[in-house]
Amino acid sequence: MLAFAALVGLFYGFKSQRDAAARRPVPQCNVAKPVLGTGGGSTAVLLGEGALWDDEKQVLYSIDIVGGKIFVYDPIQQKNIHVIDLRMHIGACVRRAKPGVWHLVCGTSRGFCIVDVTTGKIVEWLEDPEAGIRTNRMNDGKCDPQGRFWCGSMGLKCETGFGSLYCLGTDLKVTRVRFQLYCNR
Repeated sequence: MLAFAALVGLFYGFKSQRDAAARRPVPQCNVAKPVLGTGGGSTAVLLGEGALWDDEKQVLYSIDIVGGKIFVYDPIQQKNIHVIDLRMHIGACVRRAKPGVWHLVCGTSRGFCIVDVTTGKIVEWLEDPEAGIRTNRMNDGKCDPQGRFWCGSMGLKCETGFGSLYCLGTDLKVTRVRFQLYCNR
């Protein structure tokens, strides 16, 4: 293997493996920095997750779970076109399939809500399935092919047995499917 590396180094005009490594181009990612909080008045992300591409709007949503923000990134403009500050933990968000509106359905530390992307405001609170448990938050969620939003909760300190898995149906009713879980993903 060392002989092959030396041969490659000679071919490219490098004197040693160290020289070759020093000249190797470093891959660049032009999306990660803008998506995770730059632009739109934000400077840092505390716990970034939940990237979701919106094919209709041609934007990428991402969230700062602990910072309570939703970022809407436009790859053409190469910046966040909306930064929505809900001022609470956000575990997940998905695009609402309702014609004529630009809404997200979010799982937060206060339950499920609908957010208008354009105004950045919560337009409707749906249900808080863990209203009596202030030591939990929603952690992660996605939609299934039937349009139901599956979202799991977890303890703020990652305690075993504090989490549950919920299903928000297309009728906007919440059902607890599993409980005494650790960290839902």
